[in-house]
Amino acid sequence: MNFDNTIIIPMHSQANFLMTTLKGLIRHSRLLHRILVVYSRPEVFGEAMTRDSMVRVGTLERYQEYQSVPEVYERHTAWCDEHHIEFHDITESCISFRREYEAGRIYPGGIWSGGQDTAFKDNLGLRLVETEFVVNNWDADFYPGPGWDVHLVDVLRTYPDRRVIAMPVHVQPSPYGDMHQWTNIFEDTRHIACNRPIFPLPTDREQNQVYDHEWVAFVKKWQRQETIAEACGVRDYLHWVPTLLRTVDARRIGEWGYKGSGYDLEMDDRCGQLGYYKVCPRMSFIMHKGFVADEEIV
Repeated sequence: MNFDNTIIIPMHSQANFLMTTLKGLIRHSRLLHRILVVYSRPEVFGEAMTRDSMVRVGTLERYQEYQSVPEVYERHTAWCDEHHIEFHDITESCISFRREYEAGRIYPGGIWSGGQDTAFKDNLGLRLVETEFVVNNWDADFYPGPGWDVHLVDVLRTYPDRRVIAMPVHVQPSPYGDMHQWTNIFEDTRHIACNRPIFPLPTDREQNQVYDHEWVAFVKKWQRQETIAEACGVRDYLHWVPTLLRTVDARRIGEWGYKGSGYDLEMDDRCGQLGYYKVCPRMSFIMHKGFVADEEIV
């Protein structure tokens, strides 16, 4: 199979988020992706992520369909196989690595958290990549806009001899009023959430509930035929995850670090030291949403 790209999704819980992002990737991608779900079982963190515990952290109860990541594959095996979605259980490797980390042999004085766990899974996932391009750090609660992928690959191909990393417009849903009040979301709202423009939620919505048709309309309204560039390590204008880059560049840059929860910022800084630039085509969008949804809701 000749895939255009590989997407690495590091997971330790949040199985309900995972199913939503997978549906979004299949619905809105235009290229042929190999999708690697790199996961560990709950014992790595010492607790199970059950329906009740998800509700306690603010997720809507009626959307709790899965109690574990493997359950997603077990219940949708044919669908996952059809769409080239692979599940890689690295629980034992993750447990061993955590022991080494907490013993101070990876980073002295470090405290194990979701950041180190995600970095470890991204790093192991990269070892499985055979395609020209790879998407690093695709969180389970990302949801893509139509054609998100082809716009990122297209912009990278315009910089064949440069150290360039592509990233989409990274949108955050928040209850900040009617979108029609803004003339330019990129300038008017990005300061609210770490250089992420805002998707305005009606005040009567539960949590961050967004319908797919609303999201598609939002993307179409704000797409622009322009590209913004910024040196890696500079975070004046662009967000810093997820990233699409050539696999050869991902291996040149090296593995994600383990110094703390800001592992993604450390990577951005390191890329800047190596002379890389971030480029963001304003035709490519993703949403970093806040809860798990059913079939018709993003």
